[in-house]
Amino acid sequence: SYLDLSFNRLEYLPRDIFGINKYTALETLSLNNNQLKEFALYDILPSIVYLNVSQSQIASVTNLLANSSDAFDQIKRVDFSTNAIKELSN
Repeated sequence: SYLDLSFNRLEYLPRDIFGINKYTALETLSLNNNQLKEFALYDILPSIVYLNVSQSQIASVTNLLANSSDAFDQIKRVDFSTNAIKELSN
């Protein structure tokens, strides 16, 4: 399934917006062209295949190592292009 939240002027995502068992079949998540300042990878669901958070204002991507490698097995494409990323951290 596909969820497109692009062009909504989103400034942040609550940590539990994609909580466990909420969207277990979600494969494509588009958050591009928003006003997100940071993006934490705990927000990614294990079923995600394609993630687009391009053309936002992201300066920080966090929680990189907290996810097990199993959480990233399904991901085929991640797009963080056209952001101002200055920090990658766990």
